[in-house]
Amino acid sequence: MYANPLPTIFGVCLADPDYQLIRDRLVQTRERNRITLRQAGQMVGVSAATLSRFERGAGNPDLPTLDRLIEWLGLDRAAVFAPAKKGKKKDPGTPEQVAVLLRADRNLDAGTAQALSSLFKAAYQELSKVDPNR
Repeated sequence: MYANPLPTIFGVCLADPDYQLIRDRLVQTRERNRITLRQAGQMVGVSAATLSRFERGAGNPDLPTLDRLIEWLGLDRAAVFAPAKKGKKKDPGTPEQVAVLLRADRNLDAGTAQALSSLFKAAYQELSKVDPNR
């Protein structure tokens, strides 16, 4: 059993995980360490086919597999299970995309990633003259 289990009750996940964050980190980790899908699967304890489907966005892993992936990738569960914002869905802008990449960077802790994201957003708004209220 992991120290920080996924937030579940009766096997049902209480929050939607940020699958894209996990996918991005998985690809980044494999590329950086030159690990094949087969090698990564052996390290995580799942098949290469399962990881391949997940990387391509063709499917999402079950909770036990997701938990092993989060643990292996060293992701912060709070970032993976951050509550989704309610309301109409829109395409993420550049600052939001940069924030996702910063959260996925294994060399940054959550606080540093958040600080850099805030700095980037402020600079982006100032330099591009984006209205922060839209």
